[in-house]
Amino acid sequence: IPEPKIEDDFFITACLDLKVYIWNTKRSKDPFYIIYVNEIITKALFFPDGLKLCLGSIKGNIFIYNVKDNFSYSYSFHVRNKNKKGSMKKKITDIKFIKKNEILVSHLEWHVAKCYMAK
Repeated sequence: IPEPKIEDDFFITACLDLKVYIWNTKRSKDPFYIIYVNEIITKALFFPDGLKLCLGSIKGNIFIYNVKDNFSYSYSFHVRNKNKKGSMKKKITDIKFIKKNEILVSHLEWHVAKCYMAK
């Protein structure tokens, strides 16, 4: 798989059918690649270097996929508030990259969590 030029060639859509579609706008009207995820995805974006894909779910999980390895699953982690018990609205609403292995994640209750990812 060629390294994506994120600004020009690719965009991501996620649907209620638990699939994430990666589209290449210059090659075809059909999806470039489809990833099956067992959760509804609420946020999707490429890493700044274009080598990985980051997905945030309605259940508060973050999934990482390798772009160069046919979007193979790499790892995942759950974003949670350790100080709060009971039912928490976990839907990931935004993800921002702040450093190479750090992201800021916000969820439905307007909380922001700083997450450290594996290399």
